[in-house]
Amino acid sequence: MFKLLFIAAAVSAVTECDVFNALRADSLRIQMKQHSEAAAFTPTEKNVKHTPVVTVDGGDGVVVVPHPTTTRAVPGLVHFIERIWVENQDGTILAMWVSLGKGEPQLSFKIPEGTTLLKPYSLCNKHGLFAGADVNVESGSGEGVVCSLTTNVVEPDDACTGFGILDADTIRKQLAEHNQKVAFQPNDKNTKHTPVITLDGATANVTVGYGTVTGKKWDIHPMVATADREKVHFIERIFVRNQRGEIIAASVFLPTDTTPFLTFEVPKGTTSMVAFSYCNKHGLFLSTPTQIPEDLSLTEPHSCNITATYHLPVEPEPSCSTSTATDGGKSCSNPDA
Repeated sequence: MFKLLFIAAAVSAVTECDVFNALRADSLRIQMKQHSEAAAFTPTEKNVKHTPVVTVDGGDGVVVVPHPTTTRAVPGLVHFIERIWVENQDGTILAMWVSLGKGEPQLSFKIPEGTTLLKPYSLCNKHGLFAGADVNVESGSGEGVVCSLTTNVVEPDDACTGFGILDADTIRKQLAEHNQKVAFQPNDKNTKHTPVITLDGATANVTVGYGTVTGKKWDIHPMVATADREKVHFIERIFVRNQRGEIIAASVFLPTDTTPFLTFEVPKGTTSMVAFSYCNKHGLFLSTPTQIPEDLSLTEPHSCNITATYHLPVEPEPSCSTSTATDGGKSCSNPDA
């Protein structure tokens, strides 16, 4: 079974506000790194299809981006909206939509009590961060909650295409930010970024950083969820290819995850495999090849069926509110506002 895991906020003390602040910071980092702009592009006649639009119906809000989704898994052609979010008058994120490369870019949300203004943002994987026009509202319905998450999940019957899109986008990012089309090779300088494959019978485990097997903490990749675009730092994706170059396992992560890992059953017909990890700041890294012992019994069929797994806190710690905009002393307002 080929599984795509989307693990969000696995620690109960972590709130969706922490997730959103970190993803907003990463979006601003991308805007500076790839487009040399410190802030989102403002609405103009030339970027209508990238500009998010908010509509309000009573206590309900919808953000729509009239942007096409190109599902061709080719680095130069893959084109989609990665993230949508909406902020209130204080710069507090009310809701966010995170895409796995498929589906129409649209975010529906309840408007929390005390909200007087809505400001939408959208991040295009190729063209950057765009801000929409402000929309004034009389008051929220009180039914909404600050920092609510919506995720666009790849459907199991379209798994190969779905992860193929993310795979192509990873190569596009490697070229855009690091000027090369292939992953960085394992060496003594990138030990904490290098993925490591270990086998326990037919079960494979992938972690990031040699320290995950040596015990040296400085050689384990950190997951830094911060509202500072200069410091936000996390593993976005792990995927594994077999000897034919086919993806046999994959995982997608958020900045608030404690440790990026992937566990899967090695499918039939696999004789060797390599793992790739993508760091939001430093790029794509390759593991050393792992040979599968000839006498190892493999029973799991090779499949592209993806199962998306979510680990969101059911009862999160008190999150930022529109009145205080604080969460344990941490601001949920936009640091760049």
